Amino acid sequence: MKTYLGITALSHDASAAVVNESGDILFAGHSERYTRVKNDLWLDQELLNDCLEANNGKQFDAVFYYEKPLLKKLRQFRARQYNWAFTTSDMPKPYIKQFVDIKKFKSYGHHYTHATAGFYTSGFSDATVIVIDSIGEFETYTVWQAEYGVLKQVFSQKYPHSIGLWYSAMTQRLGLKPQEDEYILMGMAAYGDPNKYKAKILTDMFNLKGMPNVYFKDNLHKGCLYWAPELTSEQDKFDIAAATQEIYEEIFDGIVCHWRKQLPSRNLVLAGGCALNCVANGK
Repeated sequence: MKTYLGITALSHDASAAVVNESGDILFAGHSERYTRVKNDLWLDQELLNDCLEANNGKQFDAVFYYEKPLLKKLRQFRARQYNWAFTTSDMPKPYIKQFVDIKKFKSYGHHYTHATAGFYTSGFSDATVIVIDSIGEFETYTVWQAEYGVLKQVFSQKYPHSIGLWYSAMTQRLGLKPQEDEYILMGMAAYGDPNKYKAKILTDMFNLKGMPNVYFKDNLHKGCLYWAPELTSEQDKFDIAAATQEIYEEIFDGIVCHWRKQLPSRNLVLAGGCALNCVANGK
């Protein structure tokens, strides 16, 4: 029976999984479990050794990667991230070859891998799959109709308009670490008044034209430390967090309600970094 190795690495949360052609997950692990480095972006040799052990020491029939590296390079170039766009140190195939032999290598779109990971482990025979994160290649928010094991994309919103980048930018605005401390912003929201700065955030940052699109006035990839510099007190930060969380919840609710009307499935699968917002999910 053929076996496959799935890899994420070189961005954050490096991980690996071994799956056979019947769809059974034989092993899965995160680098951070081995190195004790939170959100470790590098693969760990012991992790790959355990992958090989789960495959009885045999090499894999194919290695699959979680995003399309050349498309990501194009986006980095267009975003003027030239240091990243012109480096080759983050190209996945030569990097992974340091750990395992590669018979066949194939990459898939970032949002597609999010969607499949959610749907194929959900137990549903059909679902509406909504993926919202900071960015994957060019996509920031996508919707998929999943039936009979096949996913069809029905909507895609592109960089720089990103709900995830906005939430991370607001995380940084509060003095927290973006792409990591978003859960702290979510918790801070309980101690603030969402109405105090909600209108200002919406006016200054958003160009809302109705679902399903969510547009922003600025590219928030580099953050928004420039926004409202006069708001520096501890209570200001709690109020900003409360407004940010409430705006996200309203956007998220609008997205879910819109696609429930548009697509036939009564099952919902959420994926991407924004799917970790458990307060919004619970509501």
